[in-house]
Amino acid sequence: LVYAVNYAYFTSRTVRAHVDPVELLVLDVFQLIRNGVVATKYAYFEEEDLASMRQRPPSWNWDRTDRQLLLGGGLSPKDYSGLLQTLVMDAMATADIDLRAVDVAIDEDGAAAVRDLVKATGGDAFAAPEGRTSAAAVLWCLLARHWSVGLAPKAVLFVVAEVLMILFLPAIERSALGGAPYGPPGLVRFVLVMYTVLLAFGPKTATPTLIFPMAAANDWHRRAKVLGCLGDVFDAPGLFAGDLVRPTEKTEGKVAPAAGTRIFLDPHDPKNVFAHAMMRPVLRRIALKIRLRCQAYLWIYFAGAIAALVVLNVLLWYPLSHRLLAAHLAALFAVLTGLSVVIIFVAAKTTNDITPIHRSRLQRERLAIEREISAGVDSTRAVTLEHARRLLKTLDENIAFEEVEREPASVLGVAASAGTIGSVLSLLLGGLLFAFEGYNSSRQNGWKYGEDGVFSKE
Repeated sequence: LVYAVNYAYFTSRTVRAHVDPVELLVLDVFQLIRNGVVATKYAYFEEEDLASMRQRPPSWNWDRTDRQLLLGGGLSPKDYSGLLQTLVMDAMATADIDLRAVDVAIDEDGAAAVRDLVKATGGDAFAAPEGRTSAAAVLWCLLARHWSVGLAPKAVLFVVAEVLMILFLPAIERSALGGAPYGPPGLVRFVLVMYTVLLAFGPKTATPTLIFPMAAANDWHRRAKVLGCLGDVFDAPGLFAGDLVRPTEKTEGKVAPAAGTRIFLDPHDPKNVFAHAMMRPVLRRIALKIRLRCQAYLWIYFAGAIAALVVLNVLLWYPLSHRLLAAHLAALFAVLTGLSVVIIFVAAKTTNDITPIHRSRLQRERLAIEREISAGVDSTRAVTLEHARRLLKTLDENIAFEEVEREPASVLGVAASAGTIGSVLSLLLGGLLFAFEGYNSSRQNGWKYGEDGVFSKE
């Protein structure tokens, strides 16, 4: 249908007289962006998966594809049997760390709460034998509660508003100029109606395309949430076990932790500091493919925003004869795709903002240990505290290198921070202001928008 609409435009003078080429260009660009997203998705599939997809059923089925999609298993792995466990296992294998073999020191109530949560959330693969509590079990409790998070209602409303603006801006402008919203009857109306329908319901157009940035931002938000909870577990008085309960159909009626119980891993115990140091690199590698795919998606959207700004500036600076609708659509497309990139930068920044808080806590614990040692303790306790203090120092340095210098939460290849967010906004705003300056310059040379909405020279 997209090709049919384009064919009708290029073969009919009547259609070209009523339809601005930028309208169809928007439709084609959305299809190109969506095709780029789809190509990127399959680029991160394993070779054996791609080979299986080429075979007839039952070698492959839709469920196996949906488990690897950003809007499917990537958004809510709890809805796919065993998917979250697989993500954790893959992350441990990638980091070369088996958290099931790393024990933590925890009080009896906290250990019981962890065991109950593991049973209630189907994490039996991470349950340790009686008398032991593993770092894998603690991390699993955090992931089971916070990793499967649907899109926030405000994100959905934002996408709906974006789609509605793109759909109905052409009709509104035609009505404002005194014409029919969808042109005269016949082929022109067919083209304009199909333009709206394809943007709204086409499998490779506005609605699915604009929702991907929201899903990428959601991925960063849940990473920040789990990382924040991990830090709370190691900070007195600990994390409420009740906050990790997610009532679902699969967990109702199963064991739940006692009310008021806290999960606290004392950082003055060397065993817990070591567990903390092992859990962070595993957490960074959870759903690594999803994160890398989102990075590739963002380059596509960023390129789209820059291309729209270039088109807008060419129209107004060159200048070229065009309809007012063309400038409005180019500006709207640049703003929407640019804001999508900014939203993801803001979401990634929340992860980076947690890191200095955790480092501050580690340094505070080191000071507390030094004060306790200087106050006088028995030799055995002094050795334990000194070991914990050295591990805390090493962990702090490791976080500074791994999460601040080497691999911070990044978007478009740069660490997400207030400065980078400001740079993206400045680029977007600068492009729009430069286009406005081009419009003023062209007006001084006799170009203006006429009553029919066409930009031409007097």
